[in-house]
Amino acid sequence: MSNFIFSLLPYHTIINLMMKFYKGDPYTQRILRESFSIDKKMLLAMKKAPFPTHTDQLYRIKSPTLVMGGEGKVITGVDEGKGSRIIFNHIQNAKLALFKNAFDPLSTMSRDIFNEMIIDFLEDKPLQQYKDVAIFSK
Repeated sequence: MSNFIFSLLPYHTIINLMMKFYKGDPYTQRILRESFSIDKKMLLAMKKAPFPTHTDQLYRIKSPTLVMGGEGKVITGVDEGKGSRIIFNHIQNAKLALFKNAFDPLSTMSRDIFNEMIIDFLEDKPLQQYKDVAIFSK
């Protein structure tokens, strides 16, 4: 249904609707607006494409891996953390950080915590606890 509605709307209207999800975050809105490089045809193709699943190959990842994602039913009732949990469950040496009431792009929406966690992970330090972030390790 949303694909049909999107196909009828002008591109700038679609972008403005998408930006409503980030209404309390002008920084993320600005970054997204400045980085959009797709047109309406590409956006609709992305929405219609089947979601890729490669979980049968994830077991091959042996390196320590940090999986980060949003958690909760934030957008249109979709469980934002489902994909992150699936990836985490299929990688042997993984850590998972789920940001409550957050969604893509975490790197701008929760940039300070996101960046601190990446640095700690790359420096092989224990991940700090944050109020709205649940951390899981294997």
